[in-house]
This record gives sequence, C-alpha cells and structure tokens, in this order.
Amino acid sequence: MKASGPVFVLASFALGVVALLGARSQAHEEDWRKLADREPIVRAPALLGGPFNGLRGAAEFDSQGVDLLAWLPLTEFGDPENGADCWGYVSPSGREYAILGTSSGTEFIDLSDPANPVHIASIPGAESLWRDIKVKGHHAYSVNEDSGGVQVIDLSQIDQGAVTLVTSVTEGGLQTVHNVAINPESDTLYLAGSNIGNGSLLAMDISDPANPTIVGRWQQQGARYAHDAQVVTWRSGPLAGREIAFSFDGGNGLHVLDVTVKSDIRLIGVSRYADLRYCHQGWLSPDHTRLYVNDELDERYAPNVTTTLTRVFDVTDPENPTLIDTFTNGLGAIDHNLYTKDDLVFEANYTTGLRVFRARDDGTHDEVAFIDTHPNDDDPTFNGAWSVYPYLPSGTLIISDIERGLFVTRLVEDRFAPSLRLADAPEIVTPSGSRMVTVEVIPGGPAIDASRVTLHARIGEGPFLSYPMRPVEDDGGADRFVVELPEGECAEVVEYLITAIDEGGGVARLPINAADTLSVRIASEFQQVGTWTMEAEDDGWRVEERFSTAREGAWERAVPAPGPNQPFEDVSEPGLSAWVTGPGPTDNAFDRDVDDGSTTLISPSIDLSAFEAGDDAVKIAYHRWYSQVVESRDRADTFRVEVSRNGDRWFEVESLGVEHPDTGAGWVRHEFAPLTIIDPGPNVQLRFVVDDIGGDDGIEAGVDDVSVFVLRCEEPVPPCPADWNADDAANPQDFFDFLNDYFSGAGPRGTGDFNADGFTNAQDFFDFLNAYYEACP
Repeated sequence: MKASGPVFVLASFALGVVALLGARSQAHEEDWRKLADREPIVRAPALLGGPFNGLRGAAEFDSQGVDLLAWLPLTEFGDPENGADCWGYVSPSGREYAILGTSSGTEFIDLSDPANPVHIASIPGAESLWRDIKVKGHHAYSVNEDSGGVQVIDLSQIDQGAVTLVTSVTEGGLQTVHNVAINPESDTLYLAGSNIGNGSLLAMDISDPANPTIVGRWQQQGARYAHDAQVVTWRSGPLAGREIAFSFDGGNGLHVLDVTVKSDIRLIGVSRYADLRYCHQGWLSPDHTRLYVNDELDERYAPNVTTTLTRVFDVTDPENPTLIDTFTNGLGAIDHNLYTKDDLVFEANYTTGLRVFRARDDGTHDEVAFIDTHPNDDDPTFNGAWSVYPYLPSGTLIISDIERGLFVTRLVEDRFAPSLRLADAPEIVTPSGSRMVTVEVIPGGPAIDASRVTLHARIGEGPFLSYPMRPVEDDGGADRFVVELPEGECAEVVEYLITAIDEGGGVARLPINAADTLSVRIASEFQQVGTWTMEAEDDGWRVEERFSTAREGAWERAVPAPGPNQPFEDVSEPGLSAWVTGPGPTDNAFDRDVDDGSTTLISPSIDLSAFEAGDDAVKIAYHRWYSQVVESRDRADTFRVEVSRNGDRWFEVESLGVEHPDTGAGWVRHEFAPLTIIDPGPNVQLRFVVDDIGGDDGIEAGVDDVSVFVLRCEEPVPPCPADWNADDAANPQDFFDFLNDYFSGAGPRGTGDFNADGFTNAQDFFDFLNAYYEACP
C-alpha cells in the first residue's frame, strides 16, 4: 500500500504556472490546461539527501523484475524545480551515458559503472517544465517550452568530460518547441509543437549536424498542432522506402504523414479513436506492424477509462491505422511516455513509475516487471515518472522522474512476474448452477508452484477464505487451475480474487489492482421489465431540437429503407419501425445522411429510484446501427450514447467513430449497467447523438429494441411429489398413472416405489395418497 508522506509545495512552481498560462498560443491550450491541473511538485524529507546507490528491494521503491542500481535526486543537478525527459548516448569508445532534461537545463551522466553514475556536465537552458532531447550521431538536440529554440550540443568529447553548446537555432523566429523526433535513417530533425505556425510537424535538415535549417512543415490538409512524433523509413508494401511520421496531435488524435518530401508533407492516415482526450505519444513495435499509443487525459476525463490504458493499432497499412486492442495493469495512473524493444513495452506511467509489458504471441499483453518511482500514491495526477530509455546496449535502463530525478535500473528476467487470465467464470450463479472458476497462469520467469494457486472468496461482508485451486488435466500445455466458488444464498454476492506464486517468489494477482476484486451474484436471471420496439408513435421517444443542428438527416421514426449505408430492416420481432437518420431509399451513401451538424434522440424517463448507486443488477440494452463512409481525412464524426439521471448532466456510455469495430457492422446489441455511471433516480434517460462536423462523410445511424433488465432472485420451485407423470400439474391423471405403475412395476420412476425405500408395497400406496391430497408448493 502506498502512503502519503509529508509534502513541501514549491511555491515558485505554482507562481510560474500562473505567469506562463497567459503567454501561450492557442495551439498549446490543452497542454497548458494540463499544466494548471498538475498536482504541486512535492518533496519528502528523505529525498533531499545525496544519491542513493543500492540494490533491489530498497524500501522506498517497490519493484518486481527490476533492480535499482542507483538513484540521483534532483539535488545532484543543482536542485532544479523538476525533472523532465531522458535519452541515452553511446560514445565511440562504447561508454554509455544518460541525458536528463530538467527545468533548468540538460544534464549528462556517465554510466560506465551504472551502480555509481557520475554527473559530468550541464548545459543550462531557459527555465521550463518541459525539456526534451534526442540524439543523432554525436550531437544532442534539446528543446523547451519557454525560449531559445533548438540547442545543438556537441558530444564528441564527452569521454573527456566535456560537452559543448554549439548553437541555439532560432531561425524564422523559432523559440519554443515541445518535443523533437529523429529518423535514425535520415538527416532530418522533426520539431513537434513549436511556436511556428500552429505547431504542426516541422522538418530541419541536419546533414550538417551543427547547423540545422528549416526545410519544410506540414501545412496542407488541415495541419494540426503536433505534441510528439515517431519518424521511420517504411519497410514494406506500397510505401516501402518512404519516410513516414506518426504524429501524436493531442485532442486531434493520431495523424500519419508522408514526410519524404520535406517541402510537401502529406497527410495519409488518421485515427480519432474512442475515448480520445489527448493523444500524447506512441512508438512502433520493432517489426512496424503495431503502434502503441498513450492518451494523457483519458484516465482523468473519459468516463469509460478508469485505469491506465494503452492502445494498440494495426499499422501494417499506415494509411489506415486501426485500433485493434487495449491493455491495462488495473492501476489508476496516467500513462506518459512509452518505448518498445524486442517483445517488451516500457511505459513511464507517472505515479506508478516504470511498467514493463510483454507482448504475447496471441496479441495480448501482460505486465511482467515494474519499479514504482512514486511511492506516494497511484492517483491519475501529473507526478512521478516522466520517461524511460531502454536502448543502451548493456541493458541499463534509465528513468526520469518529475520529483525524484534519475533512476538507473536493470531488468532481471528470471524475476519477471507471472500473470493470470480468467479462462472461465460464471456471470451469474444460479442457486443450483455451476460455480466453477478456471484461471490460466502465465509464468514470468520461474515455473509456477502448483500448490500455491489460490482463490480467495467471501460471501457478502463475511471474511475472505482461501480455496486451493487444482490443476486441470489435459489442458493442452497451458497452466490452468480450477475450483468451485463457495455456496451462498439467493441474492448474495460472492466476491473473490485469485493469487499465484512462482518458485522464485513472484506473485500474480487477479485483478491486478490490490483494491479490486471480482464478483458474481447468486440469482436466477436478468428479467426484462420494460422494452421499446419503436413501433408506437406515443412511446415517449423524441428528437431534442435544442441539440439538433444538422442541416439534414435528422432522426426519424420510420421503416428502414435500402441504401448503401442504411439499415435494410428493423430489429424487433414482430415489427417494422426503428429510429433512423434521414430515412428513405437511395443509391448514394451521401444522400439523406446527417450533414453539417448533429441530431439528438432522447428516451422517455426510466424509474431507477428503487436501486442503489453502483448496483449492476440493472442493465439497459439497445440495438444500434452506425455507418460512416469516409470522404474527408478529418474523422471527427461520432455516434455517441449518453445517460443522465435527470436530463441535466449527461455521461458517456460509448462513442463510435470510423475506427470503432462496430462501425459498418450492421445492427449490434450493446448493454451497460447505468447505475455504475450515474446515481439512481426516477427520471433516468438515454440520448443518442450523431455528429457530422469533420467534413463531407456519409453518416447514418439507427436505434431499435431498447430494453431494461433487472436481476431477479427466485428460489427454484421444488417438484410436486404427487405430479407422478411430471406434466407440471397434480391431477387425477397422476392418480391413475401411479396405480398403473404400482401394479405393473414400471413407469417414469421405474417402479411404484413412491417413497424410494427399495420396495413397492402398500406403504407406497398410502404415501402417494397423502401427497396427492396435500397442496403442492
């Protein structure tokens, strides 16, 4: 458990924020809003001393599979207000160096002995929270968000302890830059978020590395402010040999650019993924098939994102980046900077420090190692680990931390953590149904100790009890374990978690977050208590004119008509009608679609006042249709579903865009638990909003068959003993059927042995008569 310690607020930092907020251009608004939202920089007294050189297991920093070799607090660098980015450099002699950006300048650290790093040089710079560095050849390029342009730093004499500021490039009025990127295979430096133009990606020729010159900027096709970028030479397909930039552009999403011709940078691909808040940074997998992306604001502001979320895009076709997966470690921190090496993804995730994930052959990702550089908490604030550099040949890893400076670490793969995946578990346990839970254990380093895979469960508010899980035989080589959940009464909740310990002492937990558990309710079924088939004109559904601005294509209740991107029929059986946008037959995807604005459909009120907040015993299901024929590259159009307690404040249930897997998939059923999003009330409403704001795309949507389900708990009705023929009724026919079986020795129960004592005799006859004249339950 993390605990909060004494805090010391740097007042000058807060004052600096106030002063700076008024001085930034509109292109940087989101970034500076984020700065204003940052928690104060804090220092615990124990952090104000000299460098800590110690081994894994230092009390300050929890870790798994990572050795802490050395720690250099900010006091080692003149006590600047904060640490920022980091990078690495290898001199011609093979000596390795860390490069650390701080609020005051760029610092150089000799890592020849990584357990005893030596701070050898500083290049001062303008005071700035942000400082980012990249290296090409024997020159480092350092930028900041205050002034001074691009600092060019000569590293050729670093082995002799000397680094030299060659020049500061301010060509064309260049002063501030958020970040820089370099394609190792070209002589171009790319600037992201500069004060030139709107901050879109800008190219500088560094064929003469000491004299960068501006040679181009993305200006066409709706150029956007760039927050960060990765630039590579593409290896396969029609774009082989072209220089491709993946530009992470804040609230505008991901843009893919062809930057081969610097004077004519072209947009070739776009993604505005679901729950986009601030597309911050990303990195390609080594084979260039996947792109890992972090969004810096979704953990704070996207209602569907409650834990650290990394997005995975298929970029085998860079012109069509496609979101294919997400993964999380279950913690609440914001993800910041990430890099890939071999099958590992290294993430500097602010308050949870460095997190290392392994990409599995099946496309999944498991956390295998970590070191927590911010032991205070795991909150979604802008504190803790800023970046990581995993490319030094020795395997030394460096981590930069906002409050704590530089960490020098090393992975220890034979201490990687195991991980757990839930292979099978019931969603609802009926009083007489299966209670089996199966888990797959994935070793990290050492083998799993089969005797130490355990399910911990409790009923209601009772104590947690431990239940050893047993290996599954013939599981095809996978390490699967199974156990039954404990029995409980109808309507009770079984809460549980699973742990596994390997032979090296590594522990895996499911769920990962120590504050979370899994749960299953003992009940009969979800029972439908209300439905709208959209057939009746007076059912309370309506188009909200206040929020409908589209020139055409508004919601209408109609019989769906054939069209290239319209539903051909409704969902309800029997039924004909649905709510659709711009209904009517057409052969053109751009006829009758939503154009130039939005259209909003609102449900009648749903009374959920009898339930409690957070209760998942209520579900709302609906069928939706969404089609988007993309004409423009600016894919800002969405189909949003929202829920409100009273029609005042609305909360997002889901958002579909062109990248969503259900877009173009026809009618799709979706369900959610509304009281996990809003508080209960008598006037809960849904609304369905379709936007056409990003260009001339063909936008069509549909809604049908909306239902409310409530979890019911009904004890199973015991069988009626006198219902001898099992036709669900006790009547004279049962009497005659019993007599026939009694005298023949046959029948549905084998014989006339009514009382099952092993004999058919007069006692059976009298027992049957007694049961027959008693009322059945």
